[in-house]
Amino acid sequence: MLRDILEAPTLYRAPEPIIVGSTKLLCYDIGGYAAPRLYRSYLEVADALIYVVDAADRERFDESATEFAVCTISNS
Repeated sequence: MLRDILEAPTLYRAPEPIIVGSTKLLCYDIGGYAAPRLYRSYLEVADALIYVVDAADRERFDESATEFAVCTISNS
């Protein structure tokens, strides 16, 4: 079940299991300030990437696009 919860910014990377039907996802919120090498360590063993952008923070869209490129280009 999807939840709508207001939370504080990510302080540490803890797994969050999400179950949808018979599918279990183990999700990590690695936050927006993680170093690219941290992204790589997670993406090397990941089966998928869900990249979430804060639509309310339009001033950081360009920064987010750059970070997404770093994630996907270095792991393609």
